Amino acid sequence: MHSKRCDPEPSMGRDPCASADSPSAKAAAPAVVRPRNSRRDQDSMLELYLPFSSFRKALFIGCSSQLPIILAMGTSRYEFQTNWSLNATIEEVSAILEDIEHLSNWWPSVYLRVEILDQGGEKGVGKRVRLWTKGWLPYTLTWTFTVTENRAPHRFSLRAEGDFEGSGHWYLWQDADQAKVRFDWSIAAQKPLLKTLTPLMRPLFAKNHEWAMQQGLKSLELEVLRRRGEQVGAPPQPTWPHRAVAA
Repeated sequence: MHSKRCDPEPSMGRDPCASADSPSAKAAAPAVVRPRNSRRDQDSMLELYLPFSSFRKALFIGCSSQLPIILAMGTSRYEFQTNWSLNATIEEVSAILEDIEHLSNWWPSVYLRVEILDQGGEKGVGKRVRLWTKGWLPYTLTWTFTVTENRAPHRFSLRAEGDFEGSGHWYLWQDADQAKVRFDWSIAAQKPLLKTLTPLMRPLFAKNHEWAMQQGLKSLELEVLRRRGEQVGAPPQPTWPHRAVAA
């Protein structure tokens, strides 16, 4: 004969000598109460506001392995790193990147208009440029950058002000017949739309930046060939309706 083992500290309302599988234990077991605002509740709330699954994926699962590095540093801060590789010399690429006046000609999908405010000094250091830019999303950014460093053909640096503020650094190096380019972009959104919606839509805004840089690589490859005298097609054009920019 086996004796029953009793719990010396039974739960309230439970037979101290009842086994866990006994009817009395099951009947007396307290109900599990799921806390409010659980992950399941939050997901259900998001589905109410974001009914289209593809849009939800773009917002919350859009950071694929191909997305530039994104680090949240404050509510509206972004850190991007973009890497390009193209069949060119760094001298060819550097000459195109330095030709700021013609940005809207060879990279029109992003740069809608360019206005030179100050030519700057030696090697263009101190040059100030006002820009009207956009990505895949239907909004336009107005901002100004100042060239803070020019070590062509290996490095350029700039400071940005306006709808976003921060700094950018271009790095170029040669690898056999490939020009390697890296762009580090550290900015804080100042445009009210971006600043307000960043906590919710950060992945989508980051995807917008990735799209813009992809168009930049396509446009740069075409411009290299065009400057070599080859016949090429038009570079990628702006998408979505955007605000008219007066010439």
